[in-house]
Parts: sequence; structure tokens; C-alpha cells
Amino acid sequence: MLNFRTFALKELVEGLRTKKFFALLCVFGIFAMLSPLLARYLQEFLAFLLTETEAEMFAGIIHDPVWQDSYLQLYSNLSQMGVVAIILLYMSAILREKQRGTSDLMFTKGLTCAQFVLAKFMVAAIGIFVVLTVTLAICFGYTIALFGEAGQIIDIILGGLFFFCFLLPILAMTLFFSTTSKNTGISALLSFIGFIVIVALGSLPHLGHLLPGNLLNASMQITLGLGTSEFVVSLIVSVVVTALLLVSSQHILSRQEL
Repeated sequence: MLNFRTFALKELVEGLRTKKFFALLCVFGIFAMLSPLLARYLQEFLAFLLTETEAEMFAGIIHDPVWQDSYLQLYSNLSQMGVVAIILLYMSAILREKQRGTSDLMFTKGLTCAQFVLAKFMVAAIGIFVVLTVTLAICFGYTIALFGEAGQIIDIILGGLFFFCFLLPILAMTLFFSTTSKNTGISALLSFIGFIVIVALGSLPHLGHLLPGNLLNASMQITLGLGTSEFVVSLIVSVVVTALLLVSSQHILSRQEL
């Protein structure tokens, strides 16, 4: 009988064999290296491109580079292109199994729909966590090399954990649409729309600070050593939303298999 551990191991091996984790590491790693460089040399780059008058105009807007700019650049980039990479890599994670008929075979061997969805999510989340950890380590090293300091390690770790929790409902949402959609294009479109909605809701006055989208702000502020208390509710809501999306995916998949 196929069990959860066996299927999770199969997912892990498949992720390594198809270089899915490597592709994600390449995307995140590029921004881990470019973000400190951009933060450090943005003024010089603009001075090279602009005229003297234009450079003077920007001088009043752009402050002298500091190490904090590295992480602000990093999270800004990852919250856009990093999320796009996650959606593109996992938008067909469940849909592909259904189209090939491999999911039906696994269910006949004793794997439940709940185990199927949870294993997909768990292996993907572990891969993202490892990639994010390596990314922060690279950014930390480059920031020290360029600025001579890079903040407190504990703040960087906590900030990374909050950003990871920001990514979890996006991953769960992508798997949900992979379950409900009939083709990859629709799954991708709905996932991108859902991501935009999550970020937009996080900007709402009086309500946004309670929603998962606010965790992006949390990751930046915590990394800079500005505290965590006001983001606890957002963290709890993010976990609840992730769980609801996974349960909904399992329920819909169960109905499809009837």
C-alpha cells in the first residue's frame, strides 16, 4: 500500500530530478547577489547615466546607500519575480498528475486525497524554505562584503521566517487552482490574480495589517530590527488561510475522484 512517506519521497526525488528546486534557487540566488550590488552602487549607476542636472535632482531623493537597502531590495524583488517563479513551477503540480492518470493509480494503491495534497505542499514548502535560507545567506555575505555590516542574524532569520509564511498561502493557492483548473493556463492566470489580491488586501487601511499580505512588510521591518508584535495576527491568519486552501483542495480532489 502506498503511504504518505513513500509519496512524499517520490515528490522530493521528482523535484530534484526535474531540477525544479535548482531552478527556484537560480531565480532566488540571482536576486540575492544583485540586490546588495544594486543597493550599494545605484547612485554611481545613475550618475553615470544621467546628466549633471538630472543627477542633482535625484540626489535629493536617493539617500546614501546603507546595508538595510540590500534586504529591502531583496524582499522587493522576491515578492515579485520570486513569487512568479513559484507560481510557474507549481501551477500544474496536481493538474499534471490528473492529466497523466498517475493520481488515479496512487489512489487505488491506498493513498488518500488528503495525503496526496499534503505531500505535494509539504515537499514544495521544504524546497522553498531551503532555497530561501540559502538566498538569505548569500545576501548576508554580499552585504557584509559591500557595506561592512549586515544586521543582526536573529533579525534576518525571523524576517526570513515571516517572508516564508507570506509565501505559504501563495503556494497553497497555486495548488488549489491546480486542482480546480482544467488546463495550465487557467491555473496560472487564477494564481497570478490571487497573488495580486493578497498583496492588494494587505494594503487596505484598518484591515490590511491583519491579512497575509502584511507579512511582506513584516519581513522587511523585522529584518531591520523594528519588532514583530504587530504582525502576529497576520501570521495566524496566513496559517489559517493556508490550511483552508489545502483542505479545500483535498475536498475538491475527493469529489473529482468519485
